Order: sequence, then structure tokens, then C-alpha cells
Amino acid sequence: MSNTAILIVFYNKEPSNSETLKAIENYVGDLNNCVLTLWNNGPSNFKEHEIKISKSMSVKVIESIENRALSKIYNTWIRESKADRYIILDQDSKVSQEYLDIALNSTQDSISVPRIYNNNQLVGPLIRRDAVFSLEGVYEREEFFSVGSGIVIGNNVVEVISKKFGSVFDEIFVLYGVDASFWYRVKRSKLLYSIQIIHGFEHSLSRNEQESPEVTKFRMKERSYDMALQHRYFHSLLKSVYLFFRTISVRVIKNILGFEKSKSLILKYYVYAYVKGKHYRS
Repeated sequence: MSNTAILIVFYNKEPSNSETLKAIENYVGDLNNCVLTLWNNGPSNFKEHEIKISKSMSVKVIESIENRALSKIYNTWIRESKADRYIILDQDSKVSQEYLDIALNSTQDSISVPRIYNNNQLVGPLIRRDAVFSLEGVYEREEFFSVGSGIVIGNNVVEVISKKFGSVFDEIFVLYGVDASFWYRVKRSKLLYSIQIIHGFEHSLSRNEQESPEVTKFRMKERSYDMALQHRYFHSLLKSVYLFFRTISVRVIKNILGFEKSKSLILKYYVYAYVKGKHYRS
């Protein structure tokens, strides 16, 4: 069993342009017992046929250019990587020396979560949508959320969640909702005290970037599916139905009153996802 399995998921970027990979290359420390997986999720194959890593570590390259669901990528990687801890990163995180020092020594019983900064401002992790620097009691942990990039999942945590749910990540979710479903499973597995917040890094946020109308519409569609599936599967039947009809009512009333349309919800996709109970790419 390797000590640490590290995953970097790529989309529309070459390894040589990855901030995350550059940071790992610049890390001053021992990476001999690490296995690094570079997973290219499309939309085309890497142009760089030979991936050169100066560090003395094992490197794997996997390409699934059909843009596979993140939940399936994570689960496949975890199943095929036997390690004490699993570190998930995206392609544009400026991971720090301090973060890697702690992450590489995270225990098998813990879930280490980095403080996420954007333009030097703390933006995560979150409790009730507020960024927090540290954690205290279990009650505030009930509302805990963090993006997936940078989390370190101990092997014992993987075993507990997998035993209860069959996998670590919920494959009902494809893009948005993958992180939320993980924390839902952590809570249901009674692992809230496994969470620890550690030194973090700068991370780019898509919501702060200028995007084309096509990309914006795509994100709205994905968020609509995410919200619907969370409403359907994360709550009791009674609360689920209540959230469904409340969401529809609020959206219809706002449209009638002429309020600006929500940038996070397209009603037809929300209704379709809730009724069908699955993502359109499932």
C-alpha cells in the first residue's frame, strides 16, 4: 500500500500549464511514497505525449475525454489506488508547501480540509454559507461544507463510508452536488469528528470569472439538476416534497412579478431532475 494517492483532474488544460502540478514539482519534501494520477477528462487527449515529473514519485496518466462524471472518476480512482490517504486536487490550485506538509501526514482516521482563499480572502470551508477558519463542536459541523479540491480522506474513513453506501461519492451527481453528497455521506456515517481544517492555498473560483453565455447557461442547468437531486435524496419524503413545491412556487411568483430571473436555477430542468430522480448524463 502506497502511503499517499494524489489525484489531479484536468479539463481542457495541458499538464505543463497546471498550477497544481507546478506546485507539486516545487514542493520541498519527500514524495517517494506517493502515487500521482493525472486524469484528463477531456475534451481532447493531452498533446503532451510524455509527461515528465522531476520528483521521484510514481505517475499515472488516465484519459477519459468523454467528460466523465466527477463522482465516477473519484470512486474509480479510490477503488484502484490502495493508500493510507487520498488527496483530491483540481488543475488550478496553488497548493502551498505548508498544505502539502500537513496533507501528506494526515491520519487514516481523518478528513483534512484546507482553508481555501481567493484573492487572499478566505472563502471556505463553510458553515451555513459563512467561511470559517476552524471548527469547534459537533453541532456546527452539521452544516459543514467544503469544495472537493484539497480534501484529504483517510483510508479508514473511506472504508466506513464505502461499507455504508457502497462507494465514497454518490454517482447520482455528475458535477455540481458531488461535494455536497460527500459531506452528506460523512454526516450519515457519523464521521463529523473526523473533520479537521488545515493550512490551505489559493484556489480559482468559476463564479468570479468572466464566462461566455453558453458556459453560464451550462452552469445554470447543472445547478438546477444539483438542487433538484439534493432536494429529492437528502431529506425525508415530507420535507423533500415541501422543498419541491416551495421552489416551484417561489420561482413562478418571481416570474409573475417580473423579478430578474435567477442565475442559479432553470425551472424546467429542476422539475425534470426531481421527477426523474437522475442527472441527464446518468
